Amino acid sequence: MWRQSLRSLGRSPGYTATAVTTLGLIGAAGASAFSMLYGVLVRPAIVDRAEPVVLIEPRRAPTADAAGGPIRMSAREFRDWEERSRVFSELAIFRPALFRAGFDGDRRLLLGAYISDRFFQTLRARMSIGRPPAATGEIAISEELWRTRFGGRPGVLDEFLDVDGTPFAVVGVVPAGLRFPGETGSLWAPVEQAAEDEDRNNRRFTTVGRLMRGTTPARAQADADRVAAALAREHPETNEGVRAELTTLLERLTEPVREVLMLIATAVAVMLLAGAAGLANLVTLRNESRAADTATRAALGAARRRRLAEVVAENAPLALGGAGLGCCGAGPRRRRARTCPRGWPSRSTLEQAGRSSSSRRRPRGS
Repeated sequence: MWRQSLRSLGRSPGYTATAVTTLGLIGAAGASAFSMLYGVLVRPAIVDRAEPVVLIEPRRAPTADAAGGPIRMSAREFRDWEERSRVFSELAIFRPALFRAGFDGDRRLLLGAYISDRFFQTLRARMSIGRPPAATGEIAISEELWRTRFGGRPGVLDEFLDVDGTPFAVVGVVPAGLRFPGETGSLWAPVEQAAEDEDRNNRRFTTVGRLMRGTTPARAQADADRVAAALAREHPETNEGVRAELTTLLERLTEPVREVLMLIATAVAVMLLAGAAGLANLVTLRNESRAADTATRAALGAARRRRLAEVVAENAPLALGGAGLGCCGAGPRRRRARTCPRGWPSRSTLEQAGRSSSSRRRPRGS
């Protein structure tokens, strides 16, 4: 039966090649598109479910003098949140910044951030080597910078880096999977406590926090509303009309590309349906051209089960050939999909944003 089916396909090379190529193309396109969709939107959301990382975004209500909208948080206000919030296991602040770093007489502008002491702990990020910066005069560098400018030497932890004319001790190397808050981040330095940080009007920080395990979005938002309302009562000159909105870090990172990915997925789904419909018509036309032969065999007593088995035997090699061609085409595409276009959040960054720890931490404020 199988030999007869293969001989039949061999006598129709045009039909065989068209069917296998169509199956391979729609399989490769579907696998590539939906693997990207899964890697960017689905998989990080699965691991983010237990202890999601959220951004706390204060928003000022519009008034007659101002339009309102999102604002940043002051260092003093952040300390109030640390003391009063009941739903976060970790809280941290950061401020994106440009650093002028010197390398053997060559000075370059590098993107980085000033961070609080629990920033990397909040993101569950472990250093490739060393530890996070914790004191003034310490700095952490990206793994890319470590390999390109320091040759990947473990002894980099004993070296100093000239940043903005001040020597900083390199104390840690941030893994390549983490670039937050920017996809090109290279340096992370501790926030320096300055006198102006006590000014509640000095709003220059973004706040990120990890919710305690089991905390629902509704409960987290209710707690944020409680803290914001208390601060508005106690400090009306700076916090009146200010409420706090919680947005998951994963949602914020994927926001610029979510709509594009959904459009791509829709287009690929339509293409899959069109390809399947075209292939079904092709098979139907082939079967109609052999209707007389099928009727003759039925009249001679060929069992219906055997005729059905022959149809399956003839189409199985087409399916296997199309699947093999699709796998060959999808493999390189899936590897290239791991490197997202410029401006898109990398897959490793998304996975880091969605990573949750299996250990339970003592609730803050208990």
